[in-house]
Amino acid sequence: MPRRVQLEGRPIVITGGGTGIGAATALACGKAGMPVVLAGRRIEPLHNICAQLDRGIAVQIDVTVGDHAHELLDAAEQAFGPPWAVFAN
Repeated sequence: MPRRVQLEGRPIVITGGGTGIGAATALACGKAGMPVVLAGRRIEPLHNICAQLDRGIAVQIDVTVGDHAHELLDAAEQAFGPPWAVFAN
C-alpha cells in the first residue's frame, strides 16, 4: 500500500511559477495546503497566481543571477520557515 506524504504546512519554492507548469504546480500545492513561494522575472503573473492561493508570496528574481537565488531562499524562510521542497521549473 502506498504511503501518503503529508504536505499541509510544508513550504515549497517554485521558480517560473507565474505561468504554465509552474503555475499549475503552485495551484496544486496550494490546494494541498502548502505555503507557496513563487519566483520569476515578471511579477504580475506571480501576483495573479498568488491571489488564488491561501498562503503564497511572489518574489521577482532572475534565477540566472547567483545572488537572486540567495534572496529567494531568504524571502521564503522569512515568510514560511525553511523550504521543505524546491521545484526548479
